[in-house]
Amino acid sequence: MSEWWEKVVVGGRDDCWLWQASVDSKGYPQINRRGKVLRVHRLAAEEAHGPLTGPVHHSCENRRCLNPAHLVPMSSTREHLQHHLATRCKRGHDLTDPANVAILRRGERRCRKCHVIRNVKSQRKRRQERRMMV
Repeated sequence: MSEWWEKVVVGGRDDCWLWQASVDSKGYPQINRRGKVLRVHRLAAEEAHGPLTGPVHHSCENRRCLNPAHLVPMSSTREHLQHHLATRCKRGHDLTDPANVAILRRGERRCRKCHVIRNVKSQRKRRQERRMMV
């Protein structure tokens, strides 16, 4: 096993094994090896499944999870389809309700509720920055 496993809280066979160190801006575990930043879930998947040719899907939907049973190597096409067939967004909002789904120009789906949350946070931040300027 690799040295980075000491930074993982290993649970039961079906539990998520959670990374306890640095994550990137998208929440994926990362390490720095010889000046290069590597995503640890890919390293864990390679140790368990062999060389990867495409993305790795977390069947548990937890990006910090490194349980090899939850890391599923996929083809880019399958990952893309799975993303477009998801029934819930990352915050758990229903994506089967057409009133809650916005379709972007490129055909991507976006959760309207999450969009509102992002806009409210952004507006608060701008207001706070304006107050600091005065």
